[in-house]
Amino acid sequence: MPQPERVLARIQSLDERLARLRTEKNRLIARAGHAERKRDTRRKILIGGAVLAKARVPAGRQRSGGQECPSAGTATRRAASLTAA
Repeated sequence: MPQPERVLARIQSLDERLARLRTEKNRLIARAGHAERKRDTRRKILIGGAVLAKARVPAGRQRSGGQECPSAGTATRRAASLTAA
């Protein structure tokens, strides 16, 4: 194969590789965005559950000293563990 043809073949193979890499990059970016939205939605649900649980606890049943009330439910504990992490 003469030199110019080899160069053109090499350029073509590099262009194909570049296209595959760009496709892979876009796929990874989309997956990361999906995971981030999923994590954000979960966080909002847990925080909302904690707020609702706290709003449902009668004021007289709340313990002093920052301890949680037993009737507050698991949503409060989950939200507290997420914010601590």
